[in-house]
Amino acid sequence: MHCTWLARVPEEAKERTVAALATLPELRLCVSTTGESNLLVSVWARSPSDLLRLERLLGDRLPWLSLVDSVVMLRTLKRFGWVIDARGRSTGEVVEPVIIGDEPASA
Repeated sequence: MHCTWLARVPEEAKERTVAALATLPELRLCVSTTGESNLLVSVWARSPSDLLRLERLLGDRLPWLSLVDSVVMLRTLKRFGWVIDARGRSTGEVVEPVIIGDEPASA
């Protein structure tokens, strides 16, 4: 399962927030954004309860971080061209990108 949080962090706390998030093994992406939320954080979790554990951990360790919105994807059928099974493991099948002109198109 994949979750992306849009968060708000005081500018003076951004560096220590990113350093703390970087210690999470589940972290896949952390980028600075503009607008109401100024941080995007993506994690992989094994289950909904694991995701809740991560949210509680963030609340306990980073009380200045405010989650503005979240997106949860329960199942991914394909990752970077690899077809994956119900357990999230590669089937060995790769979907090749479709080439149109000189630019690869997303599959």
